[in-house]
Formats: sequence, structure tokens, C-alpha cells
Amino acid sequence: MSGEPMSGWVSDRVKTARANHLISPHNRGEPRNDSTRANGAGNPLAPRLERLSQQLSEADQLVIETLALVRMASGGQLNRLIWPTTPAGTRTCRRHLQRLTDLRVVTRLHRQVGGIKGGSQGYTYALDVNGQRLAQTLQHQTVRRPTASDLFVDHTLGVTEVYVQLHETPHVEMLEFETEPTCWRSFPGPAGRTVTLRPDAYLAWAVGEWELSAFLEVDRATEHPGRIARKAQQYVRYWRTGNEQRLNDVFPTVLWLVTNIRRAEVLRAVLADHEAGPLSEVVTAEGLPSYITNTRREGQP
Repeated sequence: MSGEPMSGWVSDRVKTARANHLISPHNRGEPRNDSTRANGAGNPLAPRLERLSQQLSEADQLVIETLALVRMASGGQLNRLIWPTTPAGTRTCRRHLQRLTDLRVVTRLHRQVGGIKGGSQGYTYALDVNGQRLAQTLQHQTVRRPTASDLFVDHTLGVTEVYVQLHETPHVEMLEFETEPTCWRSFPGPAGRTVTLRPDAYLAWAVGEWELSAFLEVDRATEHPGRIARKAQQYVRYWRTGNEQRLNDVFPTVLWLVTNIRRAEVLRAVLADHEAGPLSEVVTAEGLPSYITNTRREGQP
């Protein structure tokens, strides 16, 4: 149904998402060159995939691009990102996701999000074999189907939620969003050993004339406070190298995203007497939209 007419407001939503969509780790903000879809320029699609790609609407392509970047998203998150969150928009989202599932472009993982029984909205989606091949050919990146343990799904959907909220928060412009492993940073450690800092994501956004950035740590209350302290110390070591400051003039905030206020208090207590404290912000999921739009930041050490 790629050729089905879409009402004006659905089309406007898709166009907005397209204009303000992926800053992928491979294009670093440059527009994607879609000429590869035409006559095989650069890295042509195989004939079968070429035929499949021609059946896909702009909204379908956005689904592929989103899942290539964040690996997994719930139906509800894809709905919020690409279609209006109205009954009509939800029905359109459901039709597209069902069709993409039938074409093996996307796959539904083994469980629904939070026990939701609302059809496609509650499923978790990842790229299936055809979606992986399309993403690899068109975006020149390797995409693998994720291992879908409950903990991994919850953690990955937490990263996706930040991505979606950055897009849907008014007056916010997405500048960069890098996921693992592109967002990782390597630096010299003890005895010349290379140390790799592994944030869950790197994000940069603009609010008016302010440009902000953060290393994201999605905390699902599964880590012991001692492990949080060790990860925080790794950020301090990386900050001391000055590598990030030389590249971007500023060290990104270490944004610890937690599930509830009680967990926030635990992390704040861990960071209070730690050198990483001035580098860090602890924010609950409910407080994330306010954090995104609040341009007042404390000075860094």
C-alpha cells in the first residue's frame, strides 16, 4: 500500500520527520544521497531489493532509518515519531507496520511493551532481514538484529525514548544523535593501555541560540552503586584528556536517565562527593522534557 493516498496532516507529519530526522553516525548531518536507489550509482541495490525499495513510502523509509539507528522501537514510539498520535494516525501506523512485517522489512520481538494489548502499538520492532539489507546498502552501515533479552529491550527502548522526545519537544532542533558503538570514545589509560568509554548514546541539540550536548547513560536500576561510581570515574578520566573539549569546545554533560525519584536519589548520593558530580545530571524519565528545554547549565570543573 505504498501508493495509498495520505491525508494532508499525515503527509505534513512525515515531511517534518524527514526534514528533522536522522543525524546518523555515518552521515554526520549531511543529507543522504538517494541516487543509489535509482540506477545503481555508488552502491546499487540488488534487483529484488530495488523492487522492494520502490514499494516503500517515505514513512516506511523513516521506519527503516529509525531502526537502523536506535536498533529497536515500540510501535507507539514509531507512531509518535512519524505519524500523528490520533486514532487515524494510529491506524495508519498499524497498517504500515503490519505491511513491513509481512515484507520482512521489520520484525516483532517476542514480547509486547509493558503488557500493552493494543495491537502493533505495544510490540517492539527491529529490522528484519530485508530491512537490514536495505539499511546496509542505502546507508552504508552494518545493521544486525539485536538479541532480545528483556533487560536489553528495556534498556534500548530507553535510548529510543530519548531520541523520540528530542524530536517531539517543541522549539528543539536535533543536531546529532549517535548510538553504540559510534558514540564510544577511546583514550590512553594506565601503562599506555587503550580505554574505551561506552556511553549509551551521544546527543546534541539546540534550543534557540543555545547548543547543548550530553553523553547518555540509561539506568534501569539494575547496576550496583559501586559500578555507577566506577563508570563515573571513567568519565572523569576521559574529561581530563581534553579530547572532547578540543573537538567540540565543551565537555558534554553526563546525563544519567533514571526510572524514578528514588533511584535518582541513589545516583545523586553516589555522585555528590565524586569528581564526576559537576559533570553529571541525574534526570527522571518524567523530567526529561524539562531538561531538554532548560538551557541553564551549571559550570563544569
